[in-house]
Amino acid sequence: MVSPGLWRRVEAERRKRLEAVGELVREAQAQGLVRPDLDVDLWLVLLRTAVEEMVNPERVLREGLSAPRILDTLRKVLFEGILTDEGRKALARYREGRRKT
Repeated sequence: MVSPGLWRRVEAERRKRLEAVGELVREAQAQGLVRPDLDVDLWLVLLRTAVEEMVNPERVLREGLSAPRILDTLRKVLFEGILTDEGRKALARYREGRRKT
């Protein structure tokens, strides 16, 4: 079992990273890469809730799922779904560049 102190540190780091993600999404929205009709604050609540519910030791052990598998699915559903056509193209270019390195 994960110690409560360690898990509190994990959760604090998670909150910090989610705040940074929110800023990035707002910047991408201003650049036209994220749908203009997206309520970023509500999307962040959905993201935080999904991550907190799905990526925790009890869930991972009980469901037999790996954290990377869960995070990959969350990324596909919660990130790719908010992109504009231009945002999807930019993501594809980014992924292609990562494969070459």
